[in-house]
Amino acid sequence: MAEKARGIGKKFFFVPYGIANQASFISGIRIVACKSLVETVKVLTGGEKI
Repeated sequence: MAEKARGIGKKFFFVPYGIANQASFISGIRIVACKSLVETVKVLTGGEKI
């Protein structure tokens, strides 16, 4: 899915914290690992830095 996101021009891709290492092998897109949906929303709304 991260490769597909990169292919359509996305700059960031959010993944569960537990699989961040697997996703980090994909170049050309920044992988953002989040521990919860709440954390993801905070990042997306500017409440937490990535």
